[in-house]
Amino acid sequence: MIAFTPHRGKVTALAFSPDGARLASVASDRTLKVWDVARLGASDPVWEVPHAHAYGVSHCQYAWGGAVVYTGGSDGLMKAWDAKDGAPVAKTDPNEYPEANSDGVNAFGLSLCGRFVVYGGGDVWRPAEFVVARASDLTPVRRVPGHLGAVGIFVPQEKGFVSGSADQTVRFWDWDGTTSHGTIKLRGVVRALAGSRDGRHLAVAGGALVHRYATAPVGAPAPRAAPAKAGTFRGHTKRVECIEFSPDGTRLASASVDGTVRVWDVATGAELRAFAPKLGGLHWVTFAPDGLTLAFSSQKGHIGLLDLDD
Repeated sequence: MIAFTPHRGKVTALAFSPDGARLASVASDRTLKVWDVARLGASDPVWEVPHAHAYGVSHCQYAWGGAVVYTGGSDGLMKAWDAKDGAPVAKTDPNEYPEANSDGVNAFGLSLCGRFVVYGGGDVWRPAEFVVARASDLTPVRRVPGHLGAVGIFVPQEKGFVSGSADQTVRFWDWDGTTSHGTIKLRGVVRALAGSRDGRHLAVAGGALVHRYATAPVGAPAPRAAPAKAGTFRGHTKRVECIEFSPDGTRLASASVDGTVRVWDVATGAELRAFAPKLGGLHWVTFAPDGLTLAFSSQKGHIGLLDLDD
């Protein structure tokens, strides 16, 4: 295991480049940093943007082709950066749809076709809208009145995307519509949400539990109702902050404020591995493209790598 502390404040998101050679990190310290994975913890960033956003940076993601890194911030903006050197490529206009932007961009998702991005935020207990924009220049296409509370996460799917909210619901959307066509109701705030790449599984975290739902596979018609619950992953003792499916869809990783990263068998719900790096509460977890490495972050500024072959 590798762990070091390159940020001052919670590391809010991590993202591998499509080839697995780079890792982007963003944090509440307003910075965006991109690392050489082979030298992680032993060298300076490949490049960094010290003040990527006016306030904390909430999320990051590589474009599917790897040419751009997207970020969203508490300043209500989305930005795009050249993945080679961090040069600014595009950003949202704060005068466009100010109602949707005023409370910050908590999360965003990139369509699988690469043409659109959805982003949103909002106040925890007030109705929240989100924005669908063009991925190329971040120009808004439409505003959607999506939830009765802050939107915290988006998961793109083959036919649309899924959103999770503080209003205790998960909702299903088409990229070209403004009406949800399915809803999952939970008992608490939806803090983490993930979908397998083959479209067969959706996982939702509420509290210390992670629930799995059976969804339509790639190529099947988009579901018009909530999917069936298929199982529950039990093991964490405190709130789960982030979940992600492995690239092949057979495993699920989870990070929790209980200080552990856990890896689960999707088919059986069995816990395969549990890691306790003793870094305090953990916040983010993501698989490398080859599925053999996990990157994780902590609420105290740590980034770590776990080799699943150990």
